[in-house]
Amino acid sequence: MSVQTETPRVPEILAILDSLEPGERRLLRDVSWEEYEQLLDELGGGYAPRIQYDEGTLELMAPLFIHERDKELASILVRVLAEETGLEVLAAGSTTFKRKSLRKGAEPDACFYIRNIDRVAGKERIDLHSDPPPDLVIEIDVTHPQRSKMKTYARFGVPEFWRFNGKRFEIFELIGNTYAARESSLAFPILRAEDIGDLIEQNRSKGDIAATNSFRKWAQARKPKA
Repeated sequence: MSVQTETPRVPEILAILDSLEPGERRLLRDVSWEEYEQLLDELGGGYAPRIQYDEGTLELMAPLFIHERDKELASILVRVLAEETGLEVLAAGSTTFKRKSLRKGAEPDACFYIRNIDRVAGKERIDLHSDPPPDLVIEIDVTHPQRSKMKTYARFGVPEFWRFNGKRFEIFELIGNTYAARESSLAFPILRAEDIGDLIEQNRSKGDIAATNSFRKWAQARKPKA
């Protein structure tokens, strides 16, 4: 899939967003931080395309159905694992996280607060200058790799990052300023990277309740015996 680049302004960016086809990706160069923030203000909440800002480059992506389905399955899996392991989680969805000092902004496909729930619960907005980043970020890269997002989340200080390319799941742990691959999840040690892809593939054709039951059965079979 080709990637087109342009030098836009906010009205042009809005028009591009309206014209995006599912699975389409556009890179826009030389976008100022002020234009990025104006774009977010114009869009308000609840818009469908994913928007990432990285030091002047704006990435726009319209998700495919399979992308959204895999994201939902991964989120259901996290909730089931939390219940079965006695952890509390707070889903933050595709919240826009940004820091002007870093000139970076991103919207995860899904993310969760786990250790830092008490610091963000009840808030209407998250400010990364004073609030912690999510403890877990999930990105579904079905149509193209988004390695630049890893660098963004590393700069934000996200401790655990999951990436799925449609076939293979990877789990990364933030060590220093970069991510290192792990075999199992930091938050849910019973879960290995290879397990996530298998579980999602096995449950794509099921409804949410059936998938939830399937994940629960799997988790219960792997919990340490009391």
